[in-house]
Amino acid sequence: MYSEELSKALMGFFFGTTVSSAIIETLAESQTPLGIAEILASVRDIRRIQLPQSAVESSLTLLEEAGLVTEAGEGFKLTELGAELSAKLLELRTPPGK
Repeated sequence: MYSEELSKALMGFFFGTTVSSAIIETLAESQTPLGIAEILASVRDIRRIQLPQSAVESSLTLLEEAGLVTEAGEGFKLTELGAELSAKLLELRTPPGK
C-alpha cells in the first residue's frame, strides 16, 4: 500500500508519538472494537498520564487517515496495516535477545 520509505517514516512517527502508539497498543490487545472512553482509559493507564479526550480523538483521526485504524460499529479497531505496525512497534520495544 505504501512505499518502503513512507512505511518507515510512518513507523518512526507513530513509535515516537506517545498517544498514537498507546492507541495502537490498546487496539492490538483488544479482541473487539473499543470506544473512545475505553481507549482513553487504556492510554492513560499505559502512559500514566492524564490527557484530554480530544487528544485521543485527534490521534484516532490521524490513525484513521493513515489507514491504521477503522471505525467498527460503536468503536475502533486496527486494520491489517495497523496490525502490521503494531507487530513492528513491539519488535522495536523488545530488547535484543528476548
